[in-house]
Amino acid sequence: MARKLTFPESVAAVNAERLARLIKNGSDVHPGANIVEDEETGKQILLSNMTREERDGVANQIQVGRKIVHRHLTSGDVLIVNRQPTLHKPSMMTHIARVLPKEQTLRFHYANCSTYNADFDGDEMNIHLPQSYQAIAEAYEIMATHK
Repeated sequence: MARKLTFPESVAAVNAERLARLIKNGSDVHPGANIVEDEETGKQILLSNMTREERDGVANQIQVGRKIVHRHLTSGDVLIVNRQPTLHKPSMMTHIARVLPKEQTLRFHYANCSTYNADFDGDEMNIHLPQSYQAIAEAYEIMATHK
């Protein structure tokens, strides 16, 4: 799931080296990236169909302020968790992600179970990764579990 959920991060001087490393990892290695998008034209390059050498070439052409890298979900990202049916505000809350290697389930503190009406009998949860820094700030300030 952490390799499927992506966040569009613009390339800047402070993160260019890290994003180039993620591009080199590609879409099959976590942490990595799935897509590199040109901000001006909107053209997208899928990294899943590329060889290691092709991804290295794309990573070397990263220019500050012109590219958006759709990177994988990483630990520390804000997630909105929802359990259907959403009947009241606590049915949809914000959590901070912690990606654990080789885990395939969602885990959260048992104190949050009553708000979701979760009873551990196969309940399904929806996960949403906000797609802008403004959405992250709003989700964290309005819907955070500790608030």
